Amino acid sequence: MDNYNFGAIKRHVFENAKSNKGLIKKFAECVKKSDILKHQFLFFNNMENKNGLSEATAIRYIDKNIALINNYTKKQIKEANAALLSYLGLSDISPNVVERNIQNLIYESAKNKNPNVDVLHESFENILAKITVKEDSESLLEQYGLKDDLSIPYEVIVESAVNKFNQKYATSLDAFDKKIVKLVSENNTSELSFVFNDIKKDVISTLRENVVNTTDSETKITLYEAIDKVHSMEYNEQDGLKELLKINKYRKDIK
Repeated sequence: MDNYNFGAIKRHVFENAKSNKGLIKKFAECVKKSDILKHQFLFFNNMENKNGLSEATAIRYIDKNIALINNYTKKQIKEANAALLSYLGLSDISPNVVERNIQNLIYESAKNKNPNVDVLHESFENILAKITVKEDSESLLEQYGLKDDLSIPYEVIVESAVNKFNQKYATSLDAFDKKIVKLVSENNTSELSFVFNDIKKDVISTLRENVVNTTDSETKITLYEAIDKVHSMEYNEQDGLKELLKINKYRKDIK
């Protein structure tokens, strides 16, 4: 059963997003086509990120998430996970304790004639204990170890000429806009790459918040695709200012 653990597959995909950039795209394509995979994606994300609930609230929360998948049979869920593994060209991926508990809860809460009551009870209690413990908030991306080098796409609007930069215009600019205008007015192109990287970090923070705050599985997948795209972005000296303005605009668009 561990061979078909959706959470382990998902973790593997995002842990290897940097070295295998096509993997996350294939993962997203496959998940979008399957309601079973989309519902498991949301189920795992909710259970992995929720914490600090009262016991009564936690029980209701788990029950609502179980409702996402209890119209499918265990066989259907396992087949969907196996198909995902095959599509990604992956084989055995060992789950961690949390992933095993979540997948067991999914399998045994599915539309089964003979659920394993002991496994169901144990996984439910373990997840209940996890989400009632207060932890420091940590995004799903941080759990996957991507927090230090993720980048996010931005398209910037700093199209006004520097000569028109006056007090009235300055009041409509934020800190990053002003940095860019200052560097351009001083013809200090050597510093543009540093601002580019600072903006990427700021975007990462915003995307992380969006991933954690949304409950829609397709939106989460879209955000992960955006992260993968931006992660591949590098500062290009030849088109430095153009790239900087583009990523800055994107930063403002997603706020």
